[in-house]
Amino acid sequence: MRKATLRRATSAMSLVGLAGLMGLTGATAVHAQVSPDIVGTTTPKILATTAKAFPRCVAWRPKGVCFFLRCTPFGCSIRTSLKISHYVPDLIVSSYNDTLNHPWTDIGKPVSTLFKGAGASLLKTPLDASATTAREDREIVTFKTVDAIGNPLADLAALAAGSGAPALPSSISIPNPQELMQFPATELPRILRLWATVPMHVGNTMVNDARAIAQNPASLIHGITSLPGQLGAIQTPFGSVGDMISNGLSLDSLGIGGGGGGGSGGGNGQGNFGLNPAALQGAIMSVAGGAGGDLFCPGGSKPFNLYYQSDLDSWFWRAMIPLDMLYPQAWIPGFGEVGNMLTNTWGSLYPRTGELVQSHPAKSSAVLSARVHSIVSQPAQAHIYKKLQTPGGYKYFARFADPRWQPIHPVPENRCVQFGTNDSLGPLSWRDFKTASTDGYIWNLWTRYECCKSRGKFLFSIP
Repeated sequence: MRKATLRRATSAMSLVGLAGLMGLTGATAVHAQVSPDIVGTTTPKILATTAKAFPRCVAWRPKGVCFFLRCTPFGCSIRTSLKISHYVPDLIVSSYNDTLNHPWTDIGKPVSTLFKGAGASLLKTPLDASATTAREDREIVTFKTVDAIGNPLADLAALAAGSGAPALPSSISIPNPQELMQFPATELPRILRLWATVPMHVGNTMVNDARAIAQNPASLIHGITSLPGQLGAIQTPFGSVGDMISNGLSLDSLGIGGGGGGGSGGGNGQGNFGLNPAALQGAIMSVAGGAGGDLFCPGGSKPFNLYYQSDLDSWFWRAMIPLDMLYPQAWIPGFGEVGNMLTNTWGSLYPRTGELVQSHPAKSSAVLSARVHSIVSQPAQAHIYKKLQTPGGYKYFARFADPRWQPIHPVPENRCVQFGTNDSLGPLSWRDFKTASTDGYIWNLWTRYECCKSRGKFLFSIP
């Protein structure tokens, strides 16, 4: 596994007070220093921080006009709709060492605790806990558990149309093997096309051996057809994983059901987590300069659904079945980096496992979170996950693209950043003095969508 180059740079990030959005919860501004006593955050705080970032993270803009052909028994006509581009807060991505220290205390912690023993059941062996990441002047190997849960504020179109503030559902969907089963027929040919773009003279004996394995992967993909049955047979205190895949995970069983109690309202007894629906709608509409759900592309996530949980993906997150090693990005330096291999890299995107050589705790969390985005945003990946999926009724030109990340914990910020910043020229490293005492981090994943409302059979768009 390639080592990440350790760099240091100035990173004095200040939180910007947004008076117009503070009315969403009545919260006060958050200071840029983190106390060692802060070990987690709650759903109301996460959603309030998300809402306050709308002006700086949505980046709404018109892109052009789409033309559609609509035909009825009375004839055909040309219809148009506005082509728009903007970001959506798709997922809340958390990384942590132990489920007991999950930084999302009222939702993430009970969900992750439920699947704590899944990895040991799948691999038929006791598993060690994740390793902490210590800041040292040498590179170390770290390992983290990561999960990704749907942000309730992702459906900007519905919120702008006045659907009200989000409420906790009674049950959520969990990752399943559906995409994994499509890997041999769908993703493997794409991997071979990637290898075809790599010149034969690039690489060494090890890279050439990897290319040969990708061209004849039978030994690696043999037996994956039995994995769904093994996953479904895992027993939890509230039933089998198979039943949860079929029927969803009841949040009432975890004490966090939509009916209140157990933190469903974040301690305030309100199903909408204390968010003001009118203020929320106004904040979303203000970034587009007008009202109406047609001014936003529906996002690809559903509120609180579990899209990734690395314990359920232990076969692949722990590289016991190393299908990610089929990708050229896993072997060739600079081919898939979080950052730039020549000037500054935080780590490689592939292989998408929980192991990473990176001594900065915030950077290691960032790289592993980027790996999870790479998994859930694509079909037919060799992992156990639930793919982000956009609804019908829109013509999409881009989705889940150009990820940006909003820091949520331990130091929340009302802006989005890009991972891989070159911090090699300063005395401090990225997010120094903004690290967590428990090594638990939460990021809000914003991805770019470009679409237009469908009004018939799509013809073309300008531009």
